[in-house]
This record gives sequence, C-alpha cells and structure tokens, in this order.
Amino acid sequence: MDSTKASPIDKASNWHRLKREGRLEEFNARREELRAELKSKGIKRKEAAHEAWRLAIDEFPPLPEEAPEDEEEAEEQDDDPFDDVEHLLPPPRPYNGSDTLWVYDRIGLKSIAKSDAPQ
Repeated sequence: MDSTKASPIDKASNWHRLKREGRLEEFNARREELRAELKSKGIKRKEAAHEAWRLAIDEFPPLPEEAPEDEEEAEEQDDDPFDDVEHLLPPPRPYNGSDTLWVYDRIGLKSIAKSDAPQ
C-alpha cells in the first residue's frame, strides 16, 4: 500500500456524523478490528490506520434521513431555531460613542440593517 496514493478521508465530518447518529462507539470498535487485522497482515501502522478508517467509513454509510410526514412538519424543520429569540434579548443600550459596544449589543438581532449603524 503506497501512502502517496492513499485517498484523503474527511475524518472529522464522518466522526461528527457518526456521533450524531449514535453509532460512533460501534464504528470505533470496527475500525480498531480492521486496523488490527491489517497490521497482522504486515501493513505498516500508519497505513493500516488510514486503511482501517477508509474501510470502516465504507461500512458505516450515512443513515437515510426520514422524510417529514406532512408539509406543515416540513416547514417546521426548515425554520431556523433562533428566528424567534429576538424578543428574549434585552433591549440594546443607546449609542454612547463606542462602535464596538453598539455592534456587541446588536449582534444577535436579525432585524438590524446596515443602515442602522452609527455613522
């Protein structure tokens, strides 16, 4: 196995996906099994680890996403969960000459426009 020809693997996104799906422990166990098998066949440690990741990712493809049952449920899932929190934020302080504080006070407001900024 030539490491210069090894295809790159996006380990981070696969790791996060498997964690989100609740299959990370199972994946890690299988990856370690594959790595041990490859090492026992005489493959170098680094190459065995890379190939074990590749093989294990192939064995754990993304789970199919469940389709929403109706249109109303689909609309609810498309909504940004932070769309309706603006009313929970304290009112911003009046402008006191500090552009930094003005931005800090308004950073969470979706209703703020560029034209609202102090000149």
